[in-house]
Amino acid sequence: MPGEFTLYKNETEAMAPPDGEPHYLRMRFAQALRGLEVGAPVEFVGVNIGSVVAVDLGYEPRDKSFPVIVTAKLYPRRMGQAYEVLAAQGKTESEETLAAFVGALVNRGLRAQPRSASLLTGKLYIALDFLPDSPRAAFDGSIRPLELPTVNGTFQALEANVGRLVNKMNDLPLEKITADLDTDLKDLHETLSEVHTRLVPTAVDTLSALHGTLDSVDRTLDFDSPLQRGLTDTLSEARSTLQSVRELADYVDRHPDALLRGRRAQKMPERPAAAALPSDVKP
Repeated sequence: MPGEFTLYKNETEAMAPPDGEPHYLRMRFAQALRGLEVGAPVEFVGVNIGSVVAVDLGYEPRDKSFPVIVTAKLYPRRMGQAYEVLAAQGKTESEETLAAFVGALVNRGLRAQPRSASLLTGKLYIALDFLPDSPRAAFDGSIRPLELPTVNGTFQALEANVGRLVNKMNDLPLEKITADLDTDLKDLHETLSEVHTRLVPTAVDTLSALHGTLDSVDRTLDFDSPLQRGLTDTLSEARSTLQSVRELADYVDRHPDALLRGRRAQKMPERPAAAALPSDVKP
């Protein structure tokens, strides 16, 4: 019946896993992965699409190395709209089409890289991201599970840089630097003490003397000072002398013979005759 069929269909959808069927991916790292644990997230361009299910130690007879092999379980449906586009193109229906699609992404620079999830805890996660500057890597789509090329994580370079910095700090002659600094501080203290006890009082005396000199100059130039009065008298006498010289020059200009005969005697003006008194007034 239609109702029974609808009920069965809803129950089937409820029992289906929401993330769909998982796909497995393997990654081979040529570095230590201390801090990477089972259950660590796997992110594709920052989106969590799976988790680590195994961390094993491998062996390469060719170079006698021990790579770290990480197996992850991925859920393509967590890619959201990107998964819908891939499904519409039929690239999620079989392992072969999925391998071809992953191979195309590898050619564009897709790599697996361990990254630090927390500097405090030291835990790691796996990032699937596009690194165009990474070296070209071969991808074999026939290997199952699919094996994605990897690059080293930046945390290893950070640890190396920190180690080199610590070594440089250890090589510094800190004791000698401390001793020299202590000596320099003592010399500076002695110099400042000498400045305070010798130079500062001398400077104060010099400033006091300068102040006295300026005060004396100020009194000298004061309007009522003896120097000012003397200058005023001298200027008055000079003005009188200049007036006399000007009068003499005018006289010589009018009487040039005065230079030979001397100055002529000046006639006294005649006294005017007394006016006749009235008859009724007695002298």
